[in-house]
Parts: sequence; C-alpha cells; structure tokens
Amino acid sequence: MGVKLSEFFPRLRDLGTVRLVASNGTAVLEFTTQIDEVTLGPRSWNFTRGDQEFHLYRDKVKAVSLFYGEHPRFKRVLGEIDFLDEHGNAGMMLFLAEQADDPTNPAVQALQRLIADYSERVEVEAEAAAGS
Repeated sequence: MGVKLSEFFPRLRDLGTVRLVASNGTAVLEFTTQIDEVTLGPRSWNFTRGDQEFHLYRDKVKAVSLFYGEHPRFKRVLGEIDFLDEHGNAGMMLFLAEQADDPTNPAVQALQRLIADYSERVEVEAEAAAGS
C-alpha cells in the first residue's frame, strides 16, 4: 500500500498546531505552524502560511513514518510524522505541539487515525504536478 501526498497532506489539518523540524544534515530549522495550505508545484510541495514558506522536494520523499507513543530518545509520549528519503533519513518531521500524552486530544486522535489507515510506515506514490 502506498500513499499519494496530495491525499495525505489535507488530513494533517486535523493535527492542529504542529512543530515542524527540517534538517539537511548541516542545519536544522524549527517552527510551529498548521499544515493547511499545501500545493504541488513543478518540483516541490509548497507549504505557505502567512509569511512562512517552505518547500519539500517531491522526488526526495520516498516514505512516511508515523509514530505515537513513548519515544525512546525523548523519554516521553510523542506524536511524530517523518518524511523519509531513499536512505530512510528524515528531512522533515512534524511533532504534535500540545498535549501529546492526552488520548482525548483531537490531534492525538487524528494521528491515531492516520496510523490506523496507513500503518507506521507507508511508501509514497509518485504523482505529477497539475498541468504536467
């Protein structure tokens, strides 16, 4: 089973405010945002919110990893979505921003629905930009 990101990204709205972390191995960028304005361009997925703009190269994302539970590294309950490259490295990560340890939190429930629908790791299906 695979996932088209054009179908996956709209479901991230239900996570509410998230902590977005992006890394290229040299630098790390972190900010809090909502994932609600995502468009597919010729080369990248484009995230726009107010004065924030972020691009995720669509040919680089090969899989999505979804996690909810006690995180072994951080020693606390986390909700996390990683966008993985061909080597399994996360170039972009989303973390539930608030009350990840509360099972009644709508964001936690939304993440658990994503995991139920896609499993903990799903391959990304290639898709062309509109008009390509």
